Amino acid sequence: QQQRYVSGFEEGRIFNGYRFVYPLRYDDKHIGTVEVSISMDYLMSLLNQLYPENDLYFMLRADLVENIVFEEMQDNYRQSPFSPDYLFDKAVGTEADKYRQNFSLNDSLNSKIESAAREHLQSQGDFGVFVQDDERDIEVRFLSIKNIVGEQSGYIVSLREDKNYGQMRFDYTKDIILITLILVMFLVLSFFYNRERLRLQKLSFSDFLTGINNRYMFLRQADKEFERYLRYGSVFSIAMIDIDYFKKVNDTYGHNEGDFVLRELTRIINDNLRKTDIFARWGGEEFVVMMPETRLEGAYSAAEKLRSAIACHQFGAVGRVTISLGVAMITEQDKSLELLISRADTKLYDAKKAGRNRTET
Repeated sequence: QQQRYVSGFEEGRIFNGYRFVYPLRYDDKHIGTVEVSISMDYLMSLLNQLYPENDLYFMLRADLVENIVFEEMQDNYRQSPFSPDYLFDKAVGTEADKYRQNFSLNDSLNSKIESAAREHLQSQGDFGVFVQDDERDIEVRFLSIKNIVGEQSGYIVSLREDKNYGQMRFDYTKDIILITLILVMFLVLSFFYNRERLRLQKLSFSDFLTGINNRYMFLRQADKEFERYLRYGSVFSIAMIDIDYFKKVNDTYGHNEGDFVLRELTRIINDNLRKTDIFARWGGEEFVVMMPETRLEGAYSAAEKLRSAIACHQFGAVGRVTISLGVAMITEQDKSLELLISRADTKLYDAKKAGRNRTET
C-alpha cells in the first residue's frame, strides 16, 4: 500500500521469521515486490553459533499465537519457562540446541529467571537481570522483538555467565562494609566528643561539689534577667545565703562532714525552690538565689521557707545547722546587676550582725 521498503518480524499462521519486502518499480510505476524471509529457527541457530558463550532462546507472546496461528498448529508451541505469558516455538531452536552448551534450564534456574524478569516483562522493552545458579552469576538479557508495524511480539533471551559480576558484588559489599565501619567510627567518636564537650561544659558552668550552678553560670543567667528588667520592667529579687558557723563545722567534724553539709543543704534548698528560680554556689559556704517575677514580699516569704527547712533538718553527725539570708529586689537605683547583689550581700551581713538564723530585706 505504501510502496516502500519495510522489514520486521512476523508471526504467520504457520511460519514465523523476519520479512524484508522491497518494492519494484518500472517507468515510475509500482509493478510488484521482492520479499526475502529468514526463519527464526535459522536466525537462532546462527546467533548461537556467532556467540558460543551465550545460550539464546526465542519466545513469543502467547496471545499473539492464539490470535494468529491456526488452531491445529498451536500444538507446535509450548510454555516458556521464563514467563507464563510467552511461548516457545518447538520448531525454533532444534538446530540451535547443538550450540547451547552453557546452561541447563532446570526448574531452579527457570524459577529464578521468571521471578527476576516478571516486573520488567510488563514494559515489553529491552532489559537485563542477574541470577545465580550453581554459584555462577548469570546475566540474562531480554531483547524485545517488534513486528513490521512496531508492536512488541516477543523476546530473544540470552543467558551468559558474567565472571566480573561476582567481583563487582564483592567489591561493592566490601565498600559498603568499609563505609559502614567509617560511619560507625564517626558516630562513636562524635558520641564521645559530645559527651566530653558536655562534661567540660558542665564543669565550667557547675559547682564540682554540689552539682548546682557556679558563680560564673549564675552571673550569665542573672545578666539575662537584668536585661529583661531594663527592656520590659520585669522585676526580680536576689537572696544571698550563708551557713552560720560553718568554719566551726569543718574544724570540729572535718571537711568530709563539711562537704556533706554543703551537699545536703543544696538538696534541701533545691527541693524548696520553683523551677524558674536560679540557684548557685557563690563561693565557700555562700549561696545565691535569683527569683524571677518576684517582688520583695514574695522573696522574703521564699527565703523564710528556706531558712525554716534548713533549721529543722538533722545533718548527720553535725546535727542542726542554720543559715542567714539577705534579700533585695531590683529597683530603678540599681544601674547594674552588681549593685543589686551588693545590696543583698549587705542585708546578709545585717542578718549576721542581728544574731544569725534570720532573713533581712
